[in-house]
Amino acid sequence: MIGLQIIFRIGCMHLTNTIFYLKKINILEIGSWEGLSSYFILHSLPNATLTCVDTWEGAEEHKTGDATTEDVLSNIEVSFDKNLSPFIDRLTKYKGTSFSFFNENSEKKI
Repeated sequence: MIGLQIIFRIGCMHLTNTIFYLKKINILEIGSWEGLSSYFILHSLPNATLTCVDTWEGAEEHKTGDATTEDVLSNIEVSFDKNLSPFIDRLTKYKGTSFSFFNENSEKKI
């Protein structure tokens, strides 16, 4: 497992070093949960804008209580908002399914 973590970190460093020099980059993230990967993206890439798409309701394993508690699930979106508050000027938050997002934005270049 540690080997995979190292490979992931090296890949992330290479990717961010490459993207860092682009003038502007628009990123779409489907499934944001608490926003930790979103935070990484916006913190690491100062020229990036990010659109996050999520229902913040959890998947079936969350709703049945197998993967988390109802208390944690009820605060996921609050955690997302708090985690991403430093980047509000570069963040677009879409609350809904990816299907509805693409239906509503089919005319736009995403």
